[in-house]
Amino acid sequence: MTATIARPSPLLFHPGFLLEPLGWVLAALAQPIADDPSLLVDLCSINKPRLHLLALGALRVPKPVTPSFVRLMSRETPQEVMRHLGLAWPIGFSGVLQKLPDHVIEARLYPQLLNLLAEPTAAKFLAHRPEIDERLIRGLATLPAPLRIWPALSLFADAAPMEHLTRGLEALARRAGMPLERLVEMLAACHQPAQIVAAILGLVERLPLPDTLPPRQVGPFQRIDAPDDIRAIAKAWVNCLAAHIHNVAEGRVAIYLNDRERPHAAALIARYGRLGWLVEEIKGPANIEIEPSALTRYHHLFASRGVGSSDDLTSIRALMLEYRLAS
Repeated sequence: MTATIARPSPLLFHPGFLLEPLGWVLAALAQPIADDPSLLVDLCSINKPRLHLLALGALRVPKPVTPSFVRLMSRETPQEVMRHLGLAWPIGFSGVLQKLPDHVIEARLYPQLLNLLAEPTAAKFLAHRPEIDERLIRGLATLPAPLRIWPALSLFADAAPMEHLTRGLEALARRAGMPLERLVEMLAACHQPAQIVAAILGLVERLPLPDTLPPRQVGPFQRIDAPDDIRAIAKAWVNCLAAHIHNVAEGRVAIYLNDRERPHAAALIARYGRLGWLVEEIKGPANIEIEPSALTRYHHLFASRGVGSSDDLTSIRALMLEYRLAS
């Protein structure tokens, strides 16, 4: 008797553990797997480089994906797969594929990675990295082109996290009242990583100190200064805002409440020296997470009043810490 494999419906297809690393790619493979269940044998045995090549294929192949295409992506040599996709084989690509995560990365990061590998300096930097994760690709891809030079790229190896370096430079340029292009040009003229760090820290040291509290009102958010009011909010919202009463009194922290518009939220604002007042976090009652689109809107509201996000300056603060520890 010949055994047969049941044909799963693409609408009912749920990945097993062995297919979980394929992530978003599975949506493109559901139909070909339903048409030819024997593909599961190939998909369950692919290695890490093949995993990422399959993701590239899912991005570039015309839809719908056919079983023959999946078979080709699973069995042909990596170079032949790239040729079939109409892509050149970047120098050092074999090593890069081995250093990527054990699961597919964000779809938009694959074209960005190929663009980086087309730049000799960036490609050399990636070739020397022990691991290449999503944060590194995002950080390098958003870095202004004049800064994709060895001294600047070296910062990504020596100081972490550097994912938000570009956002930090943008925020720093705004705070200093200078065009971002001018700051990039100044940093691109540096010949050593230490010179870049010194130039950034020198700019920070020339920033004026904040001489006032952040605005009393930011959209639907009202600044709460009275200790009794802060305690009442902490109790009603089941959070730890009361622990910041001393810092509020010392002028290091400001607390805001939005109980007017939904989603209701409380915001913790902290003073970061010459970098100014920055949003530390925005949470709902009982510290629930705010829906992403609303959270972005709230951050934009504070930014419009001169209060940026501490996340944007994570990389700058990391460089400042590295400098202090090295001094």
